[in-house]
Amino acid sequence: MAIQDKFPKITKIASSFAETQLEAILNNPNVYYSQGHFEYPQSQLPDKIGNHLDSLILFEPIAANTEFLNWLVADLQLFIEKEKLDFDTIFAPAQKSVVKFVEILTKRLNVKAAYLDYLPTGWFGNKITEGKISKGDKVLVLNGVSQQGRCVGLRLPELVKMYEGSVVGAAVFASGNGLGVQEACKTYGSKFYRSIECNLNVYNPANCPLCKDKTNELIAWTLVS
Repeated sequence: MAIQDKFPKITKIASSFAETQLEAILNNPNVYYSQGHFEYPQSQLPDKIGNHLDSLILFEPIAANTEFLNWLVADLQLFIEKEKLDFDTIFAPAQKSVVKFVEILTKRLNVKAAYLDYLPTGWFGNKITEGKISKGDKVLVLNGVSQQGRCVGLRLPELVKMYEGSVVGAAVFASGNGLGVQEACKTYGSKFYRSIECNLNVYNPANCPLCKDKTNELIAWTLVS
């Protein structure tokens, strides 16, 4: 049975990732929420207002499971070899779960890491908090989950360019399927690794149709578990 038969909103993208392994990850009760009313990133008033989503995938439970994380790392390594990606730096948000992912990769691939400032609410900062990107560095931008595609399609590449490095590819475990993800797919082509894609809707809070249902409570992603 295909992944999409069990999880209608999920499309398997990485052909080499074993379906039994993906099913085990998605069946973890804390990883995938197929329907609901979620805020991501979590709002930081008055100036940072999070979007509203009708589905949610969390990376934290994956990183907390050594077996899950090893499966993901192994499949990403196959992708890197297949695409002949040549890079010396992995650039990712300094989210604890993502750092754990990157640390395994850097050891196995013998490359360095740099991390973008990351707030627990899910917002990115504007500076590198650990490691560095130097002129001429070849960089793989990476995140655990990209709900909208902006992290690997815009924010991380912008900083790589600012430091005069070059982006050779991108990688996430899961992505949404909105315009930001579509643009990232156009930018990277076959050099964009995604294990799965989730068919989710992202709404501006000002016109979120989910908010019309007063029984459908909005839940910040940090409070989902």
